[in-house]
Amino acid sequence: MVEGTGSVLAGLPGLGGFEVVAVEREADGSRTVQVVSAPGTVCRCPGCGVESERVHARDEHTVKHVVVAPLRVTWDKRRMTCGNGNCERRGTFVEDVSLAARGGRVSLAGLDTMGHLIGDGVVAVSSVADWGSVSWSTAHGGFIRLAEQAGIVVTGPAPTADAEQVDAGETDQAQVAVAGGGELAGEAASDEETLSQLRSVVGPLPEVKVLGIDDQRRGSRRFHTDTTSGHWITDADCWNTVFIDSIGGHGLLGAAEGRANAPVVAWILAQSEAWRAAIQAVTIDMSPVYRSAVRAALPAATLLVDLFQVAQLATNMLDDVRRRHTHRMRGRRRILDTLTALAETDAEAAHEIRVAWKARSLLFELLALAPSRTGLATSRTDVDRALHRFFDYCATFGKDIAELVTLAETIDSWRNEIANAVLLGITNAAAEGVNRLTTLIYRVAFGLRNVANQLRRARSIASRSTRPGWLPRVTTHPHTA
Repeated sequence: MVEGTGSVLAGLPGLGGFEVVAVEREADGSRTVQVVSAPGTVCRCPGCGVESERVHARDEHTVKHVVVAPLRVTWDKRRMTCGNGNCERRGTFVEDVSLAARGGRVSLAGLDTMGHLIGDGVVAVSSVADWGSVSWSTAHGGFIRLAEQAGIVVTGPAPTADAEQVDAGETDQAQVAVAGGGELAGEAASDEETLSQLRSVVGPLPEVKVLGIDDQRRGSRRFHTDTTSGHWITDADCWNTVFIDSIGGHGLLGAAEGRANAPVVAWILAQSEAWRAAIQAVTIDMSPVYRSAVRAALPAATLLVDLFQVAQLATNMLDDVRRRHTHRMRGRRRILDTLTALAETDAEAAHEIRVAWKARSLLFELLALAPSRTGLATSRTDVDRALHRFFDYCATFGKDIAELVTLAETIDSWRNEIANAVLLGITNAAAEGVNRLTTLIYRVAFGLRNVANQLRRARSIASRSTRPGWLPRVTTHPHTA
């Protein structure tokens, strides 16, 4: 090693005052830089302040270190002469080492670093491009390169649905965006040719016991006009349906464009039969579309509804009752008085609000039976009794309160799914967490117009299979279906 080279190398990653001895690659893929104090470093006794040059022993001190430093690399390439007389080239050639692609202006390591900043660091592509003094497409190309290595390959959606048909609910021609991002159009979920194409794009997925399904706002719809018919054709829906591993910690598994029945069923059926058979339960929000899709594609799975939405419905019911009486009494939105004071001025309002509050409390008592709240197993008998108390109270005291009747009818139509969720104590929280991550990406990018890029970014940040081996893993849910 040339004198002083170790100190110069140490200065590059922000280790001034040290000298690089070696760089070791660990089993998990991370690297450890071995350094020593630079020659001439003065050591003073902390007690008396006297300089010391005597080494008593050496201790190892390992610290976490992160550095990102844009550099220029000048490679003195060698032009070699081929010594094979039978070679067709019969001339010279330039040595080729995996520093950069042939003719490339950015090193492969530099592309990987920019890709990790975009995919793992959730940094805007434009910011990474400015930092690295490269174009937007170059920085984004580094991210695409890493995404493809992780099995995330997406293509732009093909226009398949007329805007008027989508609004009318005709979704048999809905587009399908599969795990890994590929989008294909199928005439029906049972089309074997379409399903075989979907499987080739999806590839193997991790085993999932509890599948979470949720809708996600992608952005604005995109249209173009058919030059032949003059009709508007949908290029991209404003909604996506995302599929999540609810308890296994694998995060986002894939996405289907739109939130209709056909694309959801097609995405599920595109997976292998063994993968579908391993799913024991499915968590959804209170969506009749998703309920019918799950029953069609996974008839053997237990269907659960998110308990948070049940609590939200009950709270909204109480707010609606209070709001209705506020408008009736004062003609404007204003917080009502306490029930004691209200009973003296308007007994009807006080009675209805008291009944609505009690019904809400009875529903909360049902939700409190979940093992995630109590830490104990709950029997179906306990759940049925709690439901009976709620319905009996609503029928006895709340039959004239329209908001409470509507809530009771909704709970009755979802009573089996709610009971399953209470018994197992599993929610759709993982899906909400994925939505939070993907929404963060959309905000950092100030919106994404390209659907393929959007799906790629979402899969990268919210799928645990894309995380490098040396990054920490998420903690899995303790409950099982």
